[in-house]
Amino acid sequence: MKKLLVVDDEFIVRVGIRSIINWEDYGYTFVGDASDGEEALEKIAFCHPDIVLTDLRMENMDGFELIRRCSIEFPEIVFIVLSSHNEFEDVRKAMKLGAKDYLFKPTLNREELLKALKDTETQEVRKGSLDTVIRDNLQAIRLNLLRKWVNDQSGSADDVCSQLRTLAPAVDFSEPFIILYVSVDEFEKQNIHGDTQFLKSSMENTICQICGSTAEIFNYEKGDMVIFMNNDPDRENSAGTEELFANIREYCRRYIGLDVSGTISPQTNIAQAPSVIRICEDTLNQRTGRAKLLPYNGGQRNEIAEAREYIAKHIGEQISVQDIAAAACISESYFSHLFKKETGRSVVDYINRQKVEKAAALLENPRVKVAEAAAQVGLDNANYFSVIFKKVTGLSPLEYREKIKSAQKGVKS
Repeated sequence: MKKLLVVDDEFIVRVGIRSIINWEDYGYTFVGDASDGEEALEKIAFCHPDIVLTDLRMENMDGFELIRRCSIEFPEIVFIVLSSHNEFEDVRKAMKLGAKDYLFKPTLNREELLKALKDTETQEVRKGSLDTVIRDNLQAIRLNLLRKWVNDQSGSADDVCSQLRTLAPAVDFSEPFIILYVSVDEFEKQNIHGDTQFLKSSMENTICQICGSTAEIFNYEKGDMVIFMNNDPDRENSAGTEELFANIREYCRRYIGLDVSGTISPQTNIAQAPSVIRICEDTLNQRTGRAKLLPYNGGQRNEIAEAREYIAKHIGEQISVQDIAAAACISESYFSHLFKKETGRSVVDYINRQKVEKAAALLENPRVKVAEAAAQVGLDNANYFSVIFKKVTGLSPLEYREKIKSAQKGVKS
């Protein structure tokens, strides 16, 4: 595989060249892009491309200086010049510095680009070692492994983590991570007048530009993209991820002409990822309208998601069905029917289980008294609390605490 790098200060040009051709089909690996000569030099030193497509007129370091520097430091690189200025003087200067060809950006097409690349080949593609092949195709290998795990769940989650670790992913899959799921609105309609593969590649490459090296991204279904991201503490309350989605939405609309919607998962792990992705997919399939960031809700209706959120926020209070229905803006009777239909539990049963789960977590701390745990979940009546607790867990609060103590002693011994 010949390695290819693109240097241009126009974002849409970089995305367009990356997307215009399925490079692997023609014997090339797209190793990256840069917005000016300075950034290009850093990437060249790291990924050692065989061919560089570069603009000439750029800030910081222009294409002329980039070609001159590389002719000294990396003389084996083949340069093809890209420019919006079809001037003979630029062509002559670039060729004198060592460029092999010159392409005019406003009229550039895939056939012209492939021909220029083929014309630069002066020798057969060298057969690399297995290590070289793996190194040159790390991203594709990582994403194929993730895709196989998500679709087939073959092997174990530990095996997948172990394999991914050897491939140096941008995300630490051995730790909790989050998923941003992005989907093209009305994708089938977009497909009527366009090239499906081009749309998907353009979208993927646009997201890559925005996320940089902090995420793993792959095409999932139709116009859907799955973005794995480390669980960054700075991304408090998903604010950072919401801003990231806003940028993706804006860039997709501005540069590709696509409206997208998305949803953000809670913390998850590699074992849960396949089911979480399908929940994200179900959530987006129920959307109406365009370009929204929908709440991750297990594929359930938004009224149920709002009800769950209300219960979680008010778990330390006495919660009534009437209050929750009012928060969801629907009648009490209809809400009770809808909640049971969607969750398989009555509203009261769901609330009690949520309260008991939180109380059980509190009781794992030996310094927290049973009465204190009951009060913190809004169940001040000790007898009623014990009845509800035993109904959910099968143990009284004191029996549960003794069980926890015995388990902790067993671990220590």
